[in-house]
Amino acid sequence: MFFIINPNISIDCVVFGFDYKQLNVLLAERVLRRSRDREYAFTDHTLIGIHIHDEKNLEEAAHRILKGWTGIEDIYLEQFLAFANPQRLKDEKDQCLASAYWACS
Repeated sequence: MFFIINPNISIDCVVFGFDYKQLNVLLAERVLRRSRDREYAFTDHTLIGIHIHDEKNLEEAAHRILKGWTGIEDIYLEQFLAFANPQRLKDEKDQCLASAYWACS
């Protein structure tokens, strides 16, 4: 099946877990490379998220993203915030609405 990625809408999932001692947040390690030569730029940790497929609604996309990253299917997700301020990005042509969901495992 062929999906088209929508570069203007992304989903971020904040997954909370509790290990009987403290509350934790699931982060994914990412390696960023420079676009001009693909050389290593830096590594950091980020929330689980990605741009959505055009045919998905936001909640379906959040479930798909969470399942793809963690394998978890039946988990409660709730949308808690959307980020759309054009000044949050360096270049306004890169404007992207980010919808944030939280889950608890």
